[in-house]
Amino acid sequence: MLSVIALILMILDLMSYLIIGAVILRWLIVFGIVNGYNTVVSALMTMFDRLTDPLLNFIRRWIPTIEGLDISPAIALIGLWFISNLIEEYTYPAAMALR
Repeated sequence: MLSVIALILMILDLMSYLIIGAVILRWLIVFGIVNGYNTVVSALMTMFDRLTDPLLNFIRRWIPTIEGLDISPAIALIGLWFISNLIEEYTYPAAMALR
């Protein structure tokens, strides 16, 4: 059971890193630091969009942009970190007590 919980926590961490990477890459494109038409950048952006958009679009349905500012990545990160901490708080102490 502990390995399943560890896998879930790794998936939550991976999703957090993907969201952070997508936001950073999008900022680099918007500020003109990276060319969005480059094939590598385009492939990375497509990968990030396909992996993060299901979660972010779900949040965007409930919370619209605020004057052109999309806060769905911040809300997603807060939610992922909250769920991760909640799982760690309620499962790992019990698992460590069994050892």
